[in-house]
Amino acid sequence: MQPELDNVNKLLFRLLDNEISDPEFVKLTEWLHSTPEAKHYYCQFMEDYSALSLRTMTAVPEPGEFFEEDLLTDDFWKLMSAEEENAPAIEISTPEQPQEPVLIQKVRKERVVRTVNKTSLFVAVVSLAALLLMVAYVYWAPPAPYEMATISDSINAEWSSDLPIKPGTRISSYSKPIQLTKGIVKLLTDDNVQIVLEAPTEFKFNSYSEIALNYGKLFTRVSEQACGFSVTTPNAKIIDLGTEFGVLCHIDGKTEVHMYEGKANVFAGLKDENKISEVLLAGSAKRIDHVDATMQEITLEETVVVRNIDSEKKFVWKGDS
Repeated sequence: MQPELDNVNKLLFRLLDNEISDPEFVKLTEWLHSTPEAKHYYCQFMEDYSALSLRTMTAVPEPGEFFEEDLLTDDFWKLMSAEEENAPAIEISTPEQPQEPVLIQKVRKERVVRTVNKTSLFVAVVSLAALLLMVAYVYWAPPAPYEMATISDSINAEWSSDLPIKPGTRISSYSKPIQLTKGIVKLLTDDNVQIVLEAPTEFKFNSYSEIALNYGKLFTRVSEQACGFSVTTPNAKIIDLGTEFGVLCHIDGKTEVHMYEGKANVFAGLKDENKISEVLLAGSAKRIDHVDATMQEITLEETVVVRNIDSEKKFVWKGDS
């Protein structure tokens, strides 16, 4: 036990000198938590060290010096008494008489009446009303639409929007969804996400990284730079983790997710309700119920959605060879 305490003491001194290494500190900590006796020894060591440090900080006279009590002898006091008798008298000056107070005459402050310019007041009121109206408009007005995707191809496509369906047409965020009533449309987002939509479909972009599918069929191929792109339906949200997947959102509310490559995080649940989540891997598929939002495993269908089109070649690819 003695050799171990010697090592502990060395570590404690190194700790107090701020020279302890990381391995030594770990060793000291393990010893400290090993037994109650170790904690008691540590506390006693620190108390002894503190007492010793306090004692060594007290001034010690050099050889030939004396303490104060050595100086206060009878001869010292006799000498001080004789010095006091022979010392010259000290005159104490009397304080000057205070001056008589001077009476300060009370000054009456007259009230100043300020007139308000009616024109300035009217301008201020109008400016304040205009400022409040501007703040209210900024707060309540819907955000302005901004472009986020481009139509890259289409086959026999028609939709409810007046926006032309031709390659190069830009798609923006809208407060109202767009209904694709006929055909197929291929989109490319500014983050390089490929999306294929089949009629009948209703959709809108919520942001650069999210598309809302109210009903219909959708296929998406997400690039590395756009990892995290999500597709939302009324009862689910699919967040990409580097994937190719198809989504079927039925009119009755059911949602199907078919994972072809990569993986995605699927959240099931209605808005403002508790949700369950599951990571969906390539080669699997899930159906989210429209009533209780439970997830059920289903058979993956390779041809359930269109994955690519080429209008010039009249080519429609659904994953079949």
